Amino acid sequence: MLPQTQYLEPGFSSDNNSENQNGSTMTLLVKLKHWATTPPVTHAHVTSLLHILSPYHPELPLDARTLLKTPRSMVAKTLENGHYCHIGLEQGLQILLKRNYKIAPKSLTISFNIDGIPLFHSSTLQLWPILAEVKNVKSSPFAVGIFCGKSKPKPLELYLMDFITEVLHLLEKGFLFQGQKYSVEIHSLICDAPARAYLKCIKSHGGYSSCEKCTDPGEYIDGRVVLSSLCAPYRTDENFSHQIDDDHHIGTSPLISLPIGMVTKFPIDYMHNCCLGVMRKLFNTWIGGPLRVRLTGRQVSMISEHLESLKLYIPVEFNRKPRPLSELPRWKATELRTIAIMVSSKHLSTFGTNCPKKLLSVFVKHCVDIYGTSFLIYNVHMLLHLSRDVDIYGSLDNFSAFSFENYLGFLKGLVKSTINPLQENPCEGCP
Repeated sequence: MLPQTQYLEPGFSSDNNSENQNGSTMTLLVKLKHWATTPPVTHAHVTSLLHILSPYHPELPLDARTLLKTPRSMVAKTLENGHYCHIGLEQGLQILLKRNYKIAPKSLTISFNIDGIPLFHSSTLQLWPILAEVKNVKSSPFAVGIFCGKSKPKPLELYLMDFITEVLHLLEKGFLFQGQKYSVEIHSLICDAPARAYLKCIKSHGGYSSCEKCTDPGEYIDGRVVLSSLCAPYRTDENFSHQIDDDHHIGTSPLISLPIGMVTKFPIDYMHNCCLGVMRKLFNTWIGGPLRVRLTGRQVSMISEHLESLKLYIPVEFNRKPRPLSELPRWKATELRTIAIMVSSKHLSTFGTNCPKKLLSVFVKHCVDIYGTSFLIYNVHMLLHLSRDVDIYGSLDNFSAFSFENYLGFLKGLVKSTINPLQENPCEGCP
């Protein structure tokens, strides 16, 4: 899927007389491979370009499959509702070290992400990749394994089996690279709320006793389960492993076999919880909520006009320019990003986590007064626990899903057809 290491095409000489020619050709090959795996470039585009280049570079192949060395077969495991291909965590780490050998520490700290992405509007087909990212080496996420099916992978135990087996081996034995032994540590598992509930085999975010951080049982108000307690006892890793709260669990997670805290190692992902969750809910409430809190049409128009007027003055450091509120359903998480104190390491060193913790607590209390108790759904309630994860992991961007979401979009862009989409992603686990 991603560019492999440099190689000599058939017919290349490796003697010194052809060293310069080989060097330039190798650079061209690497650049072509990188371009060929960048969405929305298709294999047809690549093949057409190779035919154009052929008179000037006869050493280049004439087909995209030859250029990318697309494998003729792949090993996939059959599950109840799809197929899973395990690429390998160690393979991805080996490729990463080839690029960062001189600066890589001897202990690699890794975050994992598991989530589903729909592939097509006209089909239920979806990918569920297992992604990894090394936190103490500057790198991008890479795929450890990929499931493709018409729903979430089932059974969960079979889906995670190869991943758990390899992680346990690497945690215990480490691995060798160029004669040097490297150890592996688990930093965190970063997922959105539905994926966390599925992986941990607990109640989903819309159910009773669904909070992953405290034992608030919840209550049913206005057609939804709300979590209104501000001081419920915290959950602990030990209590989770013993399933002390029967109402919270719906089964036993296969991840329990890993030496990780099933509460502390699953931090709240603020991209989904705060940006796409709380902020979007606030905007939707202000625009289409009850009349007592809804903004007038004139106010909405004025805000939109003001946002658009700022476009010319937004510096390049901001990912996106302001858009009017009429496009709110299409706003991305970066447009809804807030909680500046806990995003900034500088602010955290100045204010600590007690200050934002108190501010978030006040916000949740005021939500009850302004919007009613029914406003305290799962996402709003989880704001009360966000500072505890910051105490463990540092600023919010240290355990956000932004980088993983970008990579998921990249994977989706590699799929060109509904036929054999898993085979179209012959991931080589390249950080």
